[in-house]
Amino acid sequence: MTFVGHSLGGGEAIASSMATGRAAITFNPAAVSGLTKLVGGLNKDPNVVNYRAIGAKIGIGNIRLGGDMLNNLQEKIGLSLPGKTIGIPTGIVPTHTIDDFLKHKLPEP
Repeated sequence: MTFVGHSLGGGEAIASSMATGRAAITFNPAAVSGLTKLVGGLNKDPNVVNYRAIGAKIGIGNIRLGGDMLNNLQEKIGLSLPGKTIGIPTGIVPTHTIDDFLKHKLPEP
């Protein structure tokens, strides 16, 4: 069994992976907080692949515009995603929809 989810469902898939040790595949997932990990006893090593909208690269350097609003906010407040994260360029408009991933051939984890 593999847990799969987007947004809140992605966070739940990550938590399920941390509870069971089973694999999870997520799309722009919500992060699992330290308190949730503690209260839920989520202590198994997560086996997670996160696909994340990263926006479009602009100019020189590593500057991107757009991407997933939820993940951008989570990064700013110090919440990180466990497992492997694969960025999918989605354009300069901020977004948070599963449709972003339907338009792309996703790379293998």
